[in-house]
Amino acid sequence: MKKKVVILRNDILPLSETFILEQMRLLKYWHPILVGRRLCVNGLNLTNIDYRIIPKAKASLMQKISVRIKNLLGVEDKRTASYILSLNPDLIHIHFGTDAVSYWNSIKNLDIPILVTLHGYDINISKEWWQQGKGGHFMKKYPKRLVSLSKHNNVSFIAVSEAIKNKAIEFGIPASKIQVHYIGVDTNKFKPRGLPLSQRDNTVLFVGRFVEKKAPLQLIQAFSQVVKHIPDAKLVMVGDGVLKKKAESLAKTLRLPVEFKGALKHEQVLKEYDKAKVFCLPSITAKNGDAEGLPIAILEAISKNLFIIVTSHSGNTDIPFLENIGLVINENNIEQMASSLTELLKRNSKVDIKDIGLFIEKFDLLRCSQKLEKIYSEVLI
Repeated sequence: MKKKVVILRNDILPLSETFILEQMRLLKYWHPILVGRRLCVNGLNLTNIDYRIIPKAKASLMQKISVRIKNLLGVEDKRTASYILSLNPDLIHIHFGTDAVSYWNSIKNLDIPILVTLHGYDINISKEWWQQGKGGHFMKKYPKRLVSLSKHNNVSFIAVSEAIKNKAIEFGIPASKIQVHYIGVDTNKFKPRGLPLSQRDNTVLFVGRFVEKKAPLQLIQAFSQVVKHIPDAKLVMVGDGVLKKKAESLAKTLRLPVEFKGALKHEQVLKEYDKAKVFCLPSITAKNGDAEGLPIAILEAISKNLFIIVTSHSGNTDIPFLENIGLVINENNIEQMASSLTELLKRNSKVDIKDIGLFIEKFDLLRCSQKLEKIYSEVLI
């Protein structure tokens, strides 16, 4: 009989979290149950996924508000604890430190091993930012509560890159409780398709949320210089977020051929990779300290054999042979980004990945999922 792992998120599941579903689908020896407090509107398709929404007792509006505040404060919710216990899990796996803190008081006494995956903003954003209430009044004590729960014997952590592990240690989480494990990418699904790069239009592709650390505005500024040298160049931007309207306004002001696709389903994103020649994700460290973990989009672009441009930033340095498949630039250097985009768009050769075997060994989703199951088993010991 397979062991059970409850995968906890507050909201299940936004379009940007396909990686959680992909991990779940490839588990062989564990039965995953996705559990959340709310179902996302226009979220991921959860067909054939065992998912549950924690039942809510009938309550007045004020009672519902009270429950919401308790969730944010991490106050014990016995109904949540009882529901999770009723699923008879052998392990609880929580994605994001923020969700771990939210659920903590409800699950800490369940006598079930707890594994928390740290992805990026949940450990990179400075403690001061949280403490000043910039993440919301009820999250002021987030740093203190995350460090506190990390000291419990039944809790351990996964960091999605070496950079995230180092940040977690700086944050105050014991190094002995953290191991690095990559999310991975389905290298069978993300195979090169479409025309050879030399025959494709001069299209630059961006895939990511429109937030400060993804630097979408910087990319548009750099692209304004590219079209001076390559008039038929086009920029396609996939994703949504708080900076999207500003990005659209900037592109309109500069009169640039930028196509904003919005948030797309995975199958649609695949088609965009197959049409592009260069993938660019110019990640930076945001003013509040937020930084990437290891963007899955970069791994997808590598698997698709696109030319890539990324910054020497956070988890990007975990990827081997980056210089062999594109260009690595400095953060916040728009001139360097523009010249790099121009250079790669003018290349007529194909991507030469001599060490593809090493890439697959580190980042193939199936292999990563097998390693995750080993981690699950180790946590039980």
